[in-house]
Amino acid sequence: MYSLQQATENDIDKIEAVLIKKVEELQLMGITDQWSKQSVSWDTLKTKSQPDNYYFVYHNEDIAGLFCVVDEDKLYWPDDAPKTALYIHKISVLHPYRGKGVSKYILDAFKQMGRDIGVKSVKLDVRAHSHKLCSLYERNGFELLSIEDLKDGDQCALYEYKLK
Repeated sequence: MYSLQQATENDIDKIEAVLIKKVEELQLMGITDQWSKQSVSWDTLKTKSQPDNYYFVYHNEDIAGLFCVVDEDKLYWPDDAPKTALYIHKISVLHPYRGKGVSKYILDAFKQMGRDIGVKSVKLDVRAHSHKLCSLYERNGFELLSIEDLKDGDQCALYEYKLK
């Protein structure tokens, strides 16, 4: 039903376009504190990731979603030893595909990536007040480790899925 394609240098405009579309969708839903267009511009993204950290989720020929996987996250996980976990960011399911299993597909693919390279766990962060997302992650086996205060006054929930 869905397939993954790792991004390349040639996909930078497409990565940015998908994330800007997601920002616009969130704004239409009244969610304005998650990402801004500036925060998903390639000029901002390239400071923390490379094109091949991004994966497109396709449904036939259409992009259903996008996510980013990195092997280090010093912002939210400063005490983690290098290369002991994978971290997922910018999980984006486009509106026509919401509620159709794309999030589960992304999380399952993320877990498999961790197994494939032999890390102990996969981790993610989410705004703590995003109860639907927290519930989604918990239903998919992620364990809440802590809730951390952010500089902007909000709180971030840190989740881990231990791989077997």
